[in-house]
Amino acid sequence: MIRAMVVTFEPMTESEFDVFLRWVIDDCATDLSRVDDQPLDDAQEKPEHDVNQLLRKGADSKNHTLCNIVSVASENVKSIS
Repeated sequence: MIRAMVVTFEPMTESEFDVFLRWVIDDCATDLSRVDDQPLDDAQEKPEHDVNQLLRKGADSKNHTLCNIVSVASENVKSIS
């Protein structure tokens, strides 16, 4: 039997955005470090720059909707942007 999960999209708060931002930068830097064979500290510069350019106003950045997918049981399922 397949059990359907009902979810809602809730806007990301600034504190949730801060966690999301750190994860995005770290994840991208890890990939860049591995692919380009460079130190992790050096690899963090590009994603930090790119994210700061795209999301200048954090979770309230124009033309970006940052949400959490939340189940009806109020369990955080996933973050999306």
